[in-house]
Amino acid sequence: MNQLHRLAKQVMPQLPDDEAQELQENLDQIEELAAYDAMNGQIEAAGRTLEEHRAEFEKLMGDPPTAMERARSLFSEERFAPLRYTAQDVHRAFEEVGYHSRFKQMPNDEDMETIGKIFEDRGFEVKIGG
Repeated sequence: MNQLHRLAKQVMPQLPDDEAQELQENLDQIEELAAYDAMNGQIEAAGRTLEEHRAEFEKLMGDPPTAMERARSLFSEERFAPLRYTAQDVHRAFEEVGYHSRFKQMPNDEDMETIGKIFEDRGFEVKIGG
């Protein structure tokens, strides 16, 4: 990787901006792949450990109400509190970073009701407001 970075440092100043940016993006991807490759042993070991529990997992997934209750119980634990967001939290985030190009603006009240109903139908408790 060090040789690749040195070579890129030499070449990038000679490239047009768009090509230099593309080269940098490619280098970033290569670096990420190299990091995954370095962890390959750990990833495979984790996969083997997970595989040992596959039958239990499939049994649980075969009973959606029990699986949903198990998920609710797990994610109600305090350690998951930082991952909980209200609709207002999400709205503020979109206001700050912008909306997905499909949405051009925040969904209206009717859209939000529909979204809430979808989540409620799937067993999630929907909290509107702060």
